[in-house]
Amino acid sequence: MRKLFLTTAIASLALVGCVEDEPQNAQKQPQQIKFNTPVLYTADGSRANHQGEIASNIYPEDEDFVVYAIAHEGEFAGWANGTAAAFNNTVAFATNDWTPINPTTNKPYYWENEYMSFAAYSPANLEQINWNGTNKCTYGAEGLTIEGFEVLADPAKQFDLLFSKRTHFHKQNILTSDENYDGVTIKFQHALSSIHFVVEGDKDAEDQVQLVSIKVKDVNYKGTFTENIEEDGDKYVIGENVNPTWAVDNSKTASYTAVEIATADAINFYDNDGLQAVASDLLLMPQELSDNAILEIKYLVNGEENTKNIKLNTLVSESTTVDEWVLGTRYYYVLRYHAKDKIFFVPTVEEWVDVETIYVNL
Repeated sequence: MRKLFLTTAIASLALVGCVEDEPQNAQKQPQQIKFNTPVLYTADGSRANHQGEIASNIYPEDEDFVVYAIAHEGEFAGWANGTAAAFNNTVAFATNDWTPINPTTNKPYYWENEYMSFAAYSPANLEQINWNGTNKCTYGAEGLTIEGFEVLADPAKQFDLLFSKRTHFHKQNILTSDENYDGVTIKFQHALSSIHFVVEGDKDAEDQVQLVSIKVKDVNYKGTFTENIEEDGDKYVIGENVNPTWAVDNSKTASYTAVEIATADAINFYDNDGLQAVASDLLLMPQELSDNAILEIKYLVNGEENTKNIKLNTLVSESTTVDEWVLGTRYYYVLRYHAKDKIFFVPTVEEWVDVETIYVNL
């Protein structure tokens, strides 16, 4: 089975500490911990504020994230050897411009030592009913663990789960040329797999082919995420000393509907804009795809109803079977009508940076 290395488009957040009232000596004055407007590089009250994939380079202005932080006297010598900051495991709320606020004093937190290290995950509220009100996210020497995460059943409520690189050994008194604090960078990575659908067809084709529904059936939806850091100074390299993985619960499966419309509203196969107007992109559990995992397409050919089912683990990309969804990877399934009463799929795989094409004939 082919294992894909994670090469994600990583999201960047600028954590900026600034000095109140612009003191003349930054090293002697307490310096506030503050998060500048987050930036990504490449609705009810209980759920994540921002639904769907974060596809642009701008972190959602309405989203909150959780910060982990330790202070240490000198160079980073392991997460467990630092002292947990007062704001460790604290939510940075968008409504406070991502500045951690002490709930007791209602004032911002300050640097507790000259050196600090940070990590984070987003969104802050993971809306996990199965946790029974207990947060199952923990952070330590091996990085982030999220126990028993479940992908939400409704695609409209799904969210882009992000985990950050660990960022080490930051000094509170780093100044730029204009004597403002230069900030601390935290880089986010995508933890789920992104599933997109596209249609391609010939407007002038002899047959009229129209799409009715797209469903992904019997895939796993529950698992435990572990970042798996092997501490080596301040090194953080995925594929070397970092191996983020999902331990999937194979007994838990679900089906997801990306498109389902009335026959009278069926979408022409050449009308991709029409598809995108009604389709839901899916953010699903990374997993090895079993023989039971099915892509179901319902469509019309000259008004006659048809249904095609294909095992997801049989899709081929450049002669290599793509039998798993890898975290941080975006998959495009391009549905194209090829000949009379025949449909085939041309999915492409994008690891949120690089694109790879998968060809599938039915």
